[in-house]
Amino acid sequence: MSRFDAIPADVPQVSTRASDFWLHDGLVYGRTRKGVPHGELQDAIAVVEKMRELTGGVPHPLLFDASEVGWLQMRAREHVHRHAAEMFTRAGVVVGSAMVRAMSHALLGFINPTIPVRIFNDEDEAYEFATA
Repeated sequence: MSRFDAIPADVPQVSTRASDFWLHDGLVYGRTRKGVPHGELQDAIAVVEKMRELTGGVPHPLLFDASEVGWLQMRAREHVHRHAAEMFTRAGVVVGSAMVRAMSHALLGFINPTIPVRIFNDEDEAYEFATA
């Protein structure tokens, strides 16, 4: 069973048109929903606003399931990275394939995120990184 299958009862949670986020045991969990539009600047702006609402402005580590992400506009990626340190202390991101993982690492190097971010194919490895 995946950590992303169900949001635990009675935890703070927020959603955007494309993603769900919740705060549990000091860790922000996030997942992109399948079959919905995502990746545009308006989505990135919504994520930043919702993270402020969820965390009260206190950065937390992030464990994010990005296996349903198909693409992200460069402007959207830049917006989230510009605000990353306000929202997160570090991020473990789960992707669906080795090819996406390789491409994501290349993009992270190009954009230079402001927090430690690692891309994983394995959820348990991503969790260990996020909670280190």
